[in-house]
Amino acid sequence: MEIQANSSQLEARPQRVSTRFVGQLTLRFARGQSISPRKVHIMSMKRAGLAIALACVLASTSSVLATPGSGVTSSNKVVSAAVNIHAQTMANKLLLLEVGSDRAPVNIVNLHQTFAPGGYSGWHSHPGPGFVIVEQGTITIETRVGCFVDYPQGSVLFAVPGNILNASNRTGAPAVLDGYFFLPSFDPPGANFRVDEPAQYGSCN
Repeated sequence: MEIQANSSQLEARPQRVSTRFVGQLTLRFARGQSISPRKVHIMSMKRAGLAIALACVLASTSSVLATPGSGVTSSNKVVSAAVNIHAQTMANKLLLLEVGSDRAPVNIVNLHQTFAPGGYSGWHSHPGPGFVIVEQGTITIETRVGCFVDYPQGSVLFAVPGNILNASNRTGAPAVLDGYFFLPSFDPPGANFRVDEPAQYGSCN
């Protein structure tokens, strides 16, 4: 690496190097002269400061991308904790429940939500599978921004773990959902029901 410096900077001077710099990278000039350990230390601190600043930017970006809901009243509750059931989805349309003591425990959560007119859940996913029944009104599901699919009263929706969506009520009357989710064991039980996600963009299928 070629680094420009004036002749006065290249004069060799005996220095006492502190042991706290042992093991740090030493940069050398083309003429064989080395940057003082103090400069190396300052450069390391600058890099550390840059890394911290970048982490802060990423954290703030993550909070901006999250899309919390509005106009939704929830009364979710854990109806059974640490049940020995293995819940698995297949082909995005099948739910397989294997019961047995050799299976990892899950928490079963009862979902009950009322969407006011214009209410929406915000973009989110679930860590476990579940099914939801539209008890009243019509609920609209988006898997991409602007791609709306309406589900009227009596519809049964299948939730696949990790699938990102936004549920909303685009009518003038309340919409009510009721369902059950099989979530990985967590403390406290059911606290991992929802994962906030950024809005999803793309073409409608």
